[in-house]
Amino acid sequence: MATKKAAAPKKSAKVVGPKPGEFPGKIVDIDVSSEMSESFLEYAYSVIYSRALPDARDGLKPVHRRILHQMSDMGLRPERGHVWPRQERTCCR
Repeated sequence: MATKKAAAPKKSAKVVGPKPGEFPGKIVDIDVSSEMSESFLEYAYSVIYSRALPDARDGLKPVHRRILHQMSDMGLRPERGHVWPRQERTCCR
C-alpha cells in the first residue's frame, strides 16, 4: 500500500513593518485627553497588580522577594554576623 506523504507547509511571506519615520496606512485623529486617561488607567492597574500588592502566598511584594532571594544567593543569613568585604577596611577602627 502506498503511503501519502504529508505536504510541506508553505512558507508565508514575511510581514515587514514600517521603517522608522514612516506611518503605515492612514493617520487617525484621536482625542488626546481620552487617550491619556485610558492609557494611564491601564498603566496604573498594571503597576498596582505587578508591584504594589503583596502576594497572598507569602505576603511579600515582588521587589522584597527579589531582595531576599539575592541575599540568600549571596549567603547573607541572619545567624551569621556582619561580613566585612575582603578589601582593606577604611573605617576608624
